[in-house]
Amino acid sequence: MLPWLFAIFLLSFTSARPSSLPAPGHWTYLVSGPGSEDKFSAYKIPAGMPFMGLLNTVKLEDLFSSKVGQLFKCLPRGEFILETLTFVGSQVLVHTGSGDRYLKLPCPGYQPGQYLDLQSNGYHYKLGAITRVTEETCEVNEEAAARIESPSTMSPTVTTLATDSDLVWDITAGNVNVPHDDHTHYFCRIVKVPEIALLSKHHIISLEPIIQPGNEKFVSHIVLKECMAPPSLGETAQMFEDHVDEPGMECYTSDMPGYWHFCTIVIGWSVGYPGIKLPEHVGLPMGEHFGGATYYRLQVHYDNPDMESDIVDNSGLRITYTGNVREMDMGMLDTGVSVNMLHMIPPRQDLFTSTGHCTSECTSQALPEGGITVFLGFLKMHLAGRKIRVRHVRDGKELPILIEENNFNFQDSKLPASGSEVLVLPGDTLLTECEYDTSDRKSPTYGGLGTQEELCLAFMPYYPRTTLRSCRSGATFSTLMESFGVEKVVGESFEKLLSFTHHQTVGPVAQGDRREIVQKLLTEVDVCNDTIAQLSDESFYGHFRRQKAVLVKILMKIKIEAPENLKGLTIEELFETMNWSKEGLEISKVLAQEEQRCGCFPSDGVMQLLEYQPHKIPSFTEL
Repeated sequence: MLPWLFAIFLLSFTSARPSSLPAPGHWTYLVSGPGSEDKFSAYKIPAGMPFMGLLNTVKLEDLFSSKVGQLFKCLPRGEFILETLTFVGSQVLVHTGSGDRYLKLPCPGYQPGQYLDLQSNGYHYKLGAITRVTEETCEVNEEAAARIESPSTMSPTVTTLATDSDLVWDITAGNVNVPHDDHTHYFCRIVKVPEIALLSKHHIISLEPIIQPGNEKFVSHIVLKECMAPPSLGETAQMFEDHVDEPGMECYTSDMPGYWHFCTIVIGWSVGYPGIKLPEHVGLPMGEHFGGATYYRLQVHYDNPDMESDIVDNSGLRITYTGNVREMDMGMLDTGVSVNMLHMIPPRQDLFTSTGHCTSECTSQALPEGGITVFLGFLKMHLAGRKIRVRHVRDGKELPILIEENNFNFQDSKLPASGSEVLVLPGDTLLTECEYDTSDRKSPTYGGLGTQEELCLAFMPYYPRTTLRSCRSGATFSTLMESFGVEKVVGESFEKLLSFTHHQTVGPVAQGDRREIVQKLLTEVDVCNDTIAQLSDESFYGHFRRQKAVLVKILMKIKIEAPENLKGLTIEELFETMNWSKEGLEISKVLAQEEQRCGCFPSDGVMQLLEYQPHKIPSFTEL
């Protein structure tokens, strides 16, 4: 079985920092953000830069001239909703009362994608964000201006993501019909870097979301995954070039080509994050010949809990890149718990801890002698997630926590506070711990892609770039059973079947005849006709979500052989008798401390860097 890497993620590396402001003299506007109508922030707009033009009174050819800025320098009072005009690289504020549209103009010397962002960090992207202009004025408000200490500390800010030497690459989904009968939908398409990035080395230096107005509540996260074929399987272009102009498809189904799993996450955005801006000395390389990727997989996660109809979306990402190559190439390391149905969280838990680890054997094999420098981390769980942290162990002693979030909110992800850069050396162990609140749930929650399922993942950008991309772990089937007090179940066919699906964490290549294993399973477990039909359908073995639903049904019907007091019960009957509130802590300990399957994968996400063997978390002295 080809191992399956899920990278959901999502995420911003640093808050956008304000650019240096030109000449003195400013227009100041007092505005308030959502939920803060009584607190005002000063927007300092450099005088002499084109600012606002009333769109329905200006000719298109005048949009980039200073004439517009001279004619219209003020916004009227009222509420405005932000829209994006990608075709002119600008944005529009629509007055909710009059419907008048005010254009945010680019600077003189405009190039496509270059614009002034007059929104405070994050407001521009928050769901339902509305800018409220409370005074109509073009004079400097001294009281408001006094609250701005300097251009480097003022907030909200005036920022320009792209400079004259930077280039912009917009990648969008392409008018996706969001299903009305599916709570969660993952859409994927293949894109290729701009031609200029194939001629010489370029670095990606920032990213921001392009969210179609009105669809904010449906877009959960958007990620970009590097696609590189394992050397043993030929050239990357042979696999991906023909897909570049295709419209895309649902991810993680039998329709998606298997080699699209060679694409692994490298950068992205999640709801609540303002965008990405890399440190000045770090860039993400583009082009396979220059240490990056030529082909990428754009992945958009749509969430439609109310099953609304007629939703068409063209959201995506705006990538800023440069030919002014930076000192360091960035890599991305993801750690945590492997995403599959063996990641189980009991119901009725106030705070249940799941643990995944990146082993010392993996870091010893994959990291250079001098180690890597992690400069931030981005944390991903779903609706039950409350706390998440990455612990750092070296030579049997725990070091300070790499990154943590103790007030996680899936609907409003916050950028974790970045401390100093942290050196991770060969031989270090990384433990990712996630805490979940399932106190209102009546049945177990399993790992998966849907928001009602769970994740426990940390994505850590680092430099210098290495071959290491993913280092996760997850419970073996026997460890999962042990956590429930089950010593042995009837038959071995279910565990063998897992190796033919996307729900075995990692392990030896699937062995045996799958059809024979299925036939044997049917003699061990009493399943319904629909389950039999699914197991007989070839497309079932390429569809993650179908597999999860069927495998959980089969798991519930498996009979227990030992211990004696549980013999003859099915797992479902055992669950019905479990005192989850009482047993939760012990289940968590067993899942964390007993045998886990550990993966150590390079950028193609396929060939392990280490020979497979199960691991336990080593003992260490806690901080």
